[in-house]
Amino acid sequence: MTPHSPPLELVAAAVLAVGGAGVAAQEGRVVPEPAVPVEGAEAVHAIAPGSPDEYFTSLSKLTNPRWRRCYRELPADLPAERSKVAAGLGMLIADAHLAVMARDVQRVRNVGAEVGSYAKMLGLSATAGGRVATLDAACEGAEWEEGHAELKALADEFGKKLAEQRDEDLAALVELGIWTRALHVGSGVVATGKVDEVELAIGSEALLARLIELGVGLSEACRAEPSIAFALAEGEKVAALWRGVEKPGETVAAETEALLESIVGRLSSR
Repeated sequence: MTPHSPPLELVAAAVLAVGGAGVAAQEGRVVPEPAVPVEGAEAVHAIAPGSPDEYFTSLSKLTNPRWRRCYRELPADLPAERSKVAAGLGMLIADAHLAVMARDVQRVRNVGAEVGSYAKMLGLSATAGGRVATLDAACEGAEWEEGHAELKALADEFGKKLAEQRDEDLAALVELGIWTRALHVGSGVVATGKVDEVELAIGSEALLARLIELGVGLSEACRAEPSIAFALAEGEKVAALWRGVEKPGETVAAETEALLESIVGRLSSR
């Protein structure tokens, strides 16, 4: 890792947001997407992604991700626990960003429908409805940047609404869920894409700092829930993989992916 990276032991506190990727299901044919030219390594190091599309774009500067290969099978049923619904809602927002990156209108529609169902469980239907419709319309018109913008606005509105409802844990879990899935995708890209900047498998320093803040801020009751406790335990294993590694390789990224695949699966289950 870079010399100024935060201690990786702290990753466990942010476990819900560390993700490796490689994914279970694929929709449609794979459409090759051109890599974005990168002006230099400094351009990548300078990125402190504020949303999944920025993170995915940073990866595109280093390799040529086949985004459709990163799709997962969408959950068949909504989870019973509200904490898992909130984390799942966040993961779906990242899935929607991924579909926009893949320029896949049908996948955007499918994921948007799931976002609506999850939002309803948290009393967020009014917030979701208009944004999802605008997202669909933007992507149908090939306004891909507008699609990303709608998703970012939707995530912000979910967080604000949940905070207003004094559901601070749920608000944090939505954001953590977004990055769980985004980094789940990203570390899989790093593991398979011959990316020299292997540190991108766990995001940037600024991102880790934010996730640590969110993770340690969850209430004791939330952290004691079985699925959350499982994720924290898996995160400790992720931290151990990266602890003290001066120059991580693809193997570390792949092992990270495998561990965090289990987190995504657990948080997506009923």
